[in-house]
Amino acid sequence: AIALYNIPGKPGFADVAFRLRSEGFESATESRVKRYLKALPATLGDKSPYRVGPHLHRLTRQKFQRRSVDELLVGEIYAGDGHTADCYVAHPNTGKPFRPELTAFIDIKSRYIAGWYFTESESAHSTLFALSAAMLGHDHVPAWLYIDRGAGYRSRLLSDESTGWYAKFGIETIGALPGNPHGKGWIERFFRTVRDKHDKFFFGGQVYCGDDMAPETNRRLSADLSAGKRTLPPLADYVASFRAFIGAYHAAQMDVMGGRTPDQLWAELARVPVETPADAVMRPSETATVQRQTVRLHNRFYFADALALYDGKRVSVEYDLHHDGVVWVHDTKGRLIAEAKLTKTIGVLPSSRIEEGRDRRLANQVRRLERKVAEAHARRADPITADEQASAIRLLQDAADAALPAPTPAASAPSIADYEPAPDIDITTWKDPDS
Repeated sequence: AIALYNIPGKPGFADVAFRLRSEGFESATESRVKRYLKALPATLGDKSPYRVGPHLHRLTRQKFQRRSVDELLVGEIYAGDGHTADCYVAHPNTGKPFRPELTAFIDIKSRYIAGWYFTESESAHSTLFALSAAMLGHDHVPAWLYIDRGAGYRSRLLSDESTGWYAKFGIETIGALPGNPHGKGWIERFFRTVRDKHDKFFFGGQVYCGDDMAPETNRRLSADLSAGKRTLPPLADYVASFRAFIGAYHAAQMDVMGGRTPDQLWAELARVPVETPADAVMRPSETATVQRQTVRLHNRFYFADALALYDGKRVSVEYDLHHDGVVWVHDTKGRLIAEAKLTKTIGVLPSSRIEEGRDRRLANQVRRLERKVAEAHARRADPITADEQASAIRLLQDAADAALPAPTPAASAPSIADYEPAPDIDITTWKDPDS
C-alpha cells in the first residue's frame, strides 16, 4: 500500500485498494487501506516527497533560510526579474491577443519599485531599459542586484567584466539559485500582488488569464474577437492602469515594514548619484580592435582620425540602440578618444539596433514555424494504413482460431424411422397415463 500510494501520479485510497485486490490481496478493502495510509507519518503521507516531487517538497515543506533586511540601507540592493502579465491586451501592431512582459526592479529594504519596463519578451535590452529607468529616475546607483541566471540578466551586454553595464557603474550581482523562487521572493511576491490586486480587476476582469480564471471565459476568446462579441483593451491602457497601481502600491501600509509605506521608507534614500550624462547611460558598450583608424561593430564600420594612435589596440565602443550613425570610442581607462562616424555596413542593415534585433527574432520565429510545417508534412503519411489494419485483424482471427480446441466428430442425426411407434399402440387415441 505504501509503495503504491507514494508514486507521482497521486493515486487515491480507493485506487490503491483496487490495485491491491487485483494483485491477489482480497483483504485490502477501501476502508482498511484508507485507515492504514492515513495513519502513516507525514513523510509517507499525502504530502510526501515521493507524491509531490522532491523539488516542490523542498520548496514548500522543508526548512528554508529566512533572510533579514534590518541591516540593509534603502536603495542598497535591488531584486530584479521578468513576469508575463496575466492579462490579454491588443498587440500594438496586429491587434491580436497579447501578453506583455514586465521587467521590474524592487528595492529589498523599502519594497519600492525603482524601475520597470514593458516589452514583448524578456531580453538583455528589457533589463537594460528597466534598470536605466530606475537609475535615471532616482539618480541613484545600487550597490548590488539580486537577479536570476537567465539570459536577460547574464548577457555580455550587461555582465562583461570590462564593457558590461554592471562593471560600468560598479554594480555587483548576486545570482539566485535556479529553480528557487524563495531566493528572490521580494520581486516574486510583488508579481503575485500585481496579479491579485491589478490584473484580476483590469478591464472589468474580462481579460484576466491567470491559472485560477474561469476556463469558459477565455476558451472562445479568439472566436468571440473575430465575431465582434468581445474587444481587447490596447496596451497603452494596461500600462497607464499599471502606473496608477504602482502609485497606490507605494502608498499602501505594509505589516512587514511595521505599518509604514514604501514611499515613506524610500524617502530615507541616501543617493549615490549616477554622475554620467543621461544619453551615455542608455548606451551599452562592447570591445573592438582598431584597424586602420576604423572599428568594426555589429557588421558596421566606424572611422575617426584620432584612432590612428590606437591602431591594433583594444578599445571600448559605446553605441546607441536606436541610431547607428555614430559611436563613442573610449580607451581601456574609460577616457573618450573620439566620436567615430559610420562609413560602411556589411549587407542591408537597419539604422536601429532595436529594429535589427526584431528582424533577427522574426527570422528565428519563421525558422521555428518552418520546422513545424515540415513536421506536419512528415506526419501526413498515415503510420497505419487500412491494408495494415485489415492484415492485423486477419492475424488476430487466425491466432484466435488456433487457440480453440479441435471439434469432436458429431453423431449422425436420427431418422424419422427411429421414432415409429409400436404396432400395438394407436397413437391417435393414446394419452399419457399420468395426465
